[in-house]
Formats: sequence, C-alpha cells, structure tokens
Amino acid sequence: MSGNSLDSSLTVLLVLVVVGGIAVPAVDVAYLNSSSETNKEVLQWAQPSNEMKPTLQNMMVISAAHDGTDVLFYGTRNPTNEDEVLFYVSNESSLRQPPPGGPNWHSRLPLPWYLERVNATVMSTSPEMNPTELREDAPPIVIAYSWDQEALAPNLPGYTVYQHDFKLWDEEIVIFIDNTHPADHEARE
Repeated sequence: MSGNSLDSSLTVLLVLVVVGGIAVPAVDVAYLNSSSETNKEVLQWAQPSNEMKPTLQNMMVISAAHDGTDVLFYGTRNPTNEDEVLFYVSNESSLRQPPPGGPNWHSRLPLPWYLERVNATVMSTSPEMNPTELREDAPPIVIAYSWDQEALAPNLPGYTVYQHDFKLWDEEIVIFIDNTHPADHEARE
C-alpha cells in the first residue's frame, strides 16, 4: 500500500469517526429519543402540548393589554420532595440578568418564553404564603401546580381554571384566568 493510499484511508476513517460521533447522538436526541429523561438538558422537552396553546394565547392577550402585575406564579413545594421549591423566585428582577433565575425559574419553563414575548410583568409567591391572601389583589393570571388547585380555587372567585399537562414527566399545572379581563375569545373555545 502506498503512502498516499494509507493517508487517504486514514483521512476517510477519521472523517467517518468524527461525523459518526456527531451524527449518532444528534439523531438520537433530535429524532429517535428526544423526550427521554436522559436528554433533559435539551430543553425541547419543556414545550407545551398543543392543547395548552389556546390558554397560552389568552395569557398573552391579557398580559399585553393589562397594566401592573400580569402573572403570578404560586410558589410551592413538591409533595414528594419538600426540599424542592417550584415556581418561586425570591427576586424576580434577578431574572433580567443572565443567567436567569436559577433552578426555581427553570421549573417554570417553557412559560417564561411566552410571557417574555408580550413583556408580561411576572411575580411569584413564597411557598409559605397563605392562599387567602390572593383574594385581595390577585393579578389576572395565576399559575400553580395542580396539587394547589383545591386551596387556590375558593380564593380566586371569578376565575376560570384551565388544567394542563406540563412538560413530559407527569407534571400538571393549573392556570387561573380572571373572567373580567379581555381575552382572545377564539382562544378560549
């Protein structure tokens, strides 16, 4: 075998190894197993299901037309792990500086992406907040995990509740929307 043939063979082999090393994981993540728990660092798993899109549209219409706090994330603790705080960010203004908000902000994904598009004003409550405090001054949109729905519903009269699957791993959220605020009525149907 001549030197040129050996060089060419090694070059082809090297290209195949490099391309295969990139292509195989990319195909696995993007096409074959994109929603696997092992691929959770790829944030596409957080996209809302199609059934959530009309509710998101309502939220965006209301947020764009409303002054003041538009959305309240009801901070909570995971019932299966009391150390895990979800939705609560102690300093919402910290989200304006990269990197955004830490792990509690990440529990909100993908919703912040949609709310940011309409420049929604977002707040959150501490997990220790008594839900009766919402009766006084709740914004037009309140987002919570479904396990808090029973405690919140009596304190949000005049709100319609929408329950949705959230992300892919058996999470459910509820979105309370105040019926007195203008919304995209086509999105409600």
